[in-house]
Amino acid sequence: MAKKPREEGASNEWMNTYSDLVTLLMCFFVLLFSMSSVDAEKWEMLVEAMAGDKNQIVVDPNGKPGDDVIAGNVGDGGASENVAVSGDPADLTDFDELFDFLQKYIQENGLSESIEVMKSGDNVVYIRFRNSIFFQPDKGTLLPEAKEILEYLGKCLVAVEDQIYVVSINGHTADVQTPGVYVVSDWLLSGERASQVAKYLDEEMKFTPAKLRPMGYGKNFPIADNNTPEGREQNRRVDMTIVRDTGSTGDVEQQLASLFDPAQFPKTGGATDLFSPSA
Repeated sequence: MAKKPREEGASNEWMNTYSDLVTLLMCFFVLLFSMSSVDAEKWEMLVEAMAGDKNQIVVDPNGKPGDDVIAGNVGDGGASENVAVSGDPADLTDFDELFDFLQKYIQENGLSESIEVMKSGDNVVYIRFRNSIFFQPDKGTLLPEAKEILEYLGKCLVAVEDQIYVVSINGHTADVQTPGVYVVSDWLLSGERASQVAKYLDEEMKFTPAKLRPMGYGKNFPIADNNTPEGREQNRRVDMTIVRDTGSTGDVEQQLASLFDPAQFPKTGGATDLFSPSA
């Protein structure tokens, strides 16, 4: 049987494969170009978030380069959602922003083990300082690193000074349980440490001294077990309560209810007699 003659003429099917290859190459180069223009700062923020940082980092597509929104572990007041914070005290204009500025400063400087910042509602911000970052053992003189922290805090307080009613500064010591051996007075030491913080905010940062209330509580209000070195380290602290000026004495007393029992003070003014003795 004779073979069927072979049909002559070239096929154009190879062009389909070629055009697919060219398309893939074009997509590849477009992808390379887009990756080369990624914002480096936002890429680093994404890497931090993917690394499992305890705070959620969200990039604001409408914000300025470098601005970020911090949410998550923010204490009693709950998460601060979608609040862009620059961290520069010069940009602080409202008491509502104070907590976020302090929280950002603590995070950026790796101070979360030494400083806690919390808030209660919209009118009170609490700060707890580990004693070791402010003072040497049994001493009442501020350490150089303490002044750096207080400088930032002071700038924030001055920025919203007209919105602040009072800043209560409370010094606390620990019970070392060695009667007759430990000769340092816990009353004097706790009072001196609170006064040193107030003195710095007054003299160095020019915050209104009439709004500062330094008090020493000695060893009488522990927050941990005094029977262990770790517990005593926690009890040695400086607590600060920043109360917003709402324009109403009743509102202020309500905000301070967790700190003092107004019934224990003269009924003519209650807690106001403590915080505004000249009233």
